[in-house]
Amino acid sequence: MLPLIASLNLEFYAAEPTAQLFFNHVGFLSVGSAEGPVGPYLNPAVLTRTRGTFSAYLGYSSSAQTPPDSFGFKVPLRMDSLSYDLNLSSKVTFSDLGGPSYLGVAFHIGPVAFGGSLFRPSLFGASVDGDVPVEYESDSLATFSYVVSDPDNDSVAVNLTPYGTVKGKIFPKGDIRMRETPLFAGAAVGGKVLAFGVGLNVRRIEGRLNFGTHLSVDSGTTLKAKVRPADPGWDASNLNVSLVYDPDSSLVGTRASGSFAATYIAPVVGLNLNLLVVGVNLAAEMGLSGSTGANFSTSLLLPKDAGMEVLADSVDIDSTTRRISGSLLLRVRRTEDTTVSRDFSATYRLARYVGVRGGVRLFFLSISGAAEFPVEVGKGLFYYGRNYFTPNLLIPLGPIEARVGGVFMWRYAFFGNTVLPSAPMFYGGGGLSLKAPLGTEAFGIERLDVGVRGSFLSYLVKVVAEGLSGGKLGDFSTAPTVAFSLGTQLYVR
Repeated sequence: MLPLIASLNLEFYAAEPTAQLFFNHVGFLSVGSAEGPVGPYLNPAVLTRTRGTFSAYLGYSSSAQTPPDSFGFKVPLRMDSLSYDLNLSSKVTFSDLGGPSYLGVAFHIGPVAFGGSLFRPSLFGASVDGDVPVEYESDSLATFSYVVSDPDNDSVAVNLTPYGTVKGKIFPKGDIRMRETPLFAGAAVGGKVLAFGVGLNVRRIEGRLNFGTHLSVDSGTTLKAKVRPADPGWDASNLNVSLVYDPDSSLVGTRASGSFAATYIAPVVGLNLNLLVVGVNLAAEMGLSGSTGANFSTSLLLPKDAGMEVLADSVDIDSTTRRISGSLLLRVRRTEDTTVSRDFSATYRLARYVGVRGGVRLFFLSISGAAEFPVEVGKGLFYYGRNYFTPNLLIPLGPIEARVGGVFMWRYAFFGNTVLPSAPMFYGGGGLSLKAPLGTEAFGIERLDVGVRGSFLSYLVKVVAEGLSGGKLGDFSTAPTVAFSLGTQLYVR
């Protein structure tokens, strides 16, 4: 068994603006606490909870990244007649990506409240790069032409087919990501006790894959070569040919890329019921069917021709007996490549889905959740959904509101009957808000929010890595990424 050591750098990254801003204002995910320009995409009935003629909310979230974590484990591999013990040494980082995150507006025209919102796209992805050593043994590598000659200037064209063990490294590099950009517009009627709203959620979903590898050849790789004269009347059985392959950064390479895009259009209806200290909020969403396309391309880079440099030559050519004998040592360099490419596409129909959201607010405790699920699954169908649960506690301190809570969220996609789940996300944190108006009677700031959150994606990846390695990764850190968020709500009376 051949022990090989591989080194890989992995980065897992995520951006979930709704969960990041939850610690600014729990109404970004908690249906029971949404109001005005915050959370109408969850339940359009909250548009009626707008004080004044016009209100707008702006939100921002910072980014955070864990220091690289190193861990290793052994993976047994079997390839053809060779056995490998792949000792994997890996560095992993976890990134919680931020940036300008939200713009929401709400306004009244007579008894009807209107509004809309736009989030920064949510994003989930992973990237990899590194090197994996290989030892490939073959009795038939690429064949190329060469002309042998002797001191008498006799020459014969032959075909050389190298064979033996090639030592080198494979360098993988890739990135896979999925993003969703949500846009909402809606209207609502009602008062403080009972309100009803309707709206439209538009979700632009995009996915992208880029992956490539190339094989480098180590210095000092020496191969033998089978010799076959171009003219079958010659005998080259007594000619020994050895090849020294120059270090090559890209002997063989592959690339694969793909993308898809889909747009969901989903009507949503919502109801708000507030009775003294109890609030009940319900909403339902129906994703309409549509079509989407996916495009993929692959390419394979292969050596087509090589140049030779003679390092040692003791060849004898006997034209009378038509025999070639002696020995030849050549240095080989790749001089020309050939690329084989293939493009293909696939068409999927967007599966219809149902989403239900609900929340209960009792005194200072608010609990909300959402579930989305396709109502049709099968060949040629695509679906991408999100589920979450958010418990939180609100603590009023006069004009200051404090809060603590958590977000449990997971996404998954269907491509036909294939399910592609994302890593579950868990955020924990809290925040403070100043809810005293700052400004004039006509215009000003209604509230200022700050939140602090921790993302625990690293812990989930540790669980996956332990499952792959079959052991405990004691040195693997599960420290969360820590970041903050800011928000402000403006008013026009």
